[in-house]
Amino acid sequence: MIRLEDICISNLMLDAIRYWQENDKGGLEEDVKAIDSAITFIACEHDAPGVLSEKESLSLIAALSFLKKRLCLFEGKEEPK
Repeated sequence: MIRLEDICISNLMLDAIRYWQENDKGGLEEDVKAIDSAITFIACEHDAPGVLSEKESLSLIAALSFLKKRLCLFEGKEEPK
């Protein structure tokens, strides 16, 4: 078991986190684009033979949309409501 008292975060680690937050312009954007592509594919292909039913497709699209919203909020691209 690890206790919080045993954890030490150095200034170097904090600097690395700040750098990532300020300079990682493409990381989460690429994730959001991939989610958009998956949503589009599922929406267009849900009625093809051997794939998800319409209900399953809608459920998966809703889950992916929720994930996309969470990523956008984390990235600061969308305001919470």
